[in-house]
Amino acid sequence: MPDPSDTYAWAVMSVGPGALLYGESVIAMLDLAPTNPIRVFVATPRRTRRKLPENIKVEWIRGIKPTTAYNGIPCQSAHDAILACKGKMLPDRLEAAARTAHERGLISRQQYRTLRKELESENVH
Repeated sequence: MPDPSDTYAWAVMSVGPGALLYGESVIAMLDLAPTNPIRVFVATPRRTRRKLPENIKVEWIRGIKPTTAYNGIPCQSAHDAILACKGKMLPDRLEAAARTAHERGLISRQQYRTLRKELESENVH
C-alpha cells in the first residue's frame, strides 16, 4: 500500500545524492498547514542536470545539508522549513505551522518563540 510520503521520497531520490525535502514540501508532508501539494520542493547542494518531472522544483543552495529525516526522508528541519517559507506563504499559515510543529514536538519551545517573533515582524511590515 503506498504511503503518502512516497511522493516526497521519490522526488528527493530523483534529484540525487545530498538532496533534501525543502520548505513548503516539509510543511506539507508533516501536515503542519495547508499548502499547494502540486509541487514538491527539493534543495540540493550541487547543480543537477537531470530531466525531472515539472512537479519537482529544485533549488540549488550552496552548502545545504539535511538536518533531519522525517519518515526516513532527508529533510530540512520543521523550524528551518517554516523560516524558508517566510514571504512565500501567508503569515497566518506559517504561524499555524509553527504552532502545530510545537504541539507535535517537532520544534522546541524556544524555536517556537523565535518563529513567532520572526513571523510577527512580517505581519507588521
